[in-house]
Amino acid sequence: MAQFFAPGKRLDLTDEQEQLLDSWDAMDDRDKELVKTYIQGITRQ
Repeated sequence: MAQFFAPGKRLDLTDEQEQLLDSWDAMDDRDKELVKTYIQGITRQ
């Protein structure tokens, strides 16, 4: 349980996932909306 609340480290993430979440955390709300729209656009089939 203590590892769940450990500061600075997310559990069970690859380095790539961690980098993406660090970038996400640094974005403002507008940039996050743009990224979500982009991802939705490229993942639609």
